[in-house]
Amino acid sequence: NAHQTGGELLKLNEDEILLSLGDFRQYNKAQDPNSIYGKILKFNLINYSYEVIASGVRNPQGLTKSPSDNNIIIESEHGPQGGDEINIINLSRKNNFGWPISSYGNHYDDTYKEDAPLNKSHKEFNFLEPLIFWPYEIVGSHGISDISINYFNESESYFISTLNGRVLYEVTFFDNYKTAE
Repeated sequence: NAHQTGGELLKLNEDEILLSLGDFRQYNKAQDPNSIYGKILKFNLINYSYEVIASGVRNPQGLTKSPSDNNIIIESEHGPQGGDEINIINLSRKNNFGWPISSYGNHYDDTYKEDAPLNKSHKEFNFLEPLIFWPYEIVGSHGISDISINYFNESESYFISTLNGRVLYEVTFFDNYKTAE
């Protein structure tokens, strides 16, 4: 199944890289601590070990470092219909973004799935809320793709691209969000 695969790589330093993996539409894997699906992994290139630094992701598309805080990674993610997200990953703790228990999107077939209920609150279920999400009613079929640092701006801003939406956003949000709760 080639759907919801993610697959972004990010070099953290000379010894470590991050790899994002989607859930491959196997909903139960994103919250399963014994699975690497639906996770962001940090690999040690010296001893070949890895650790899960974020779970509960659906289809992570972009990873970028914060230029002002080495412990913060910004992740962009394809959600279900209306559930595209920007998430803040704090490398100094475990991060769980709730997929498929929580999402602001809806299943494309508009049905309820017991193994993926998509509750509209993350915090209520002890997950991290996305920093930004794009409701389908406002943006339609969007497809948040990559996120990159905007090197043309002195404030900490980013470019966010979309696939189907054919939009390039410039956003400045990190000045108001210094640490992930």
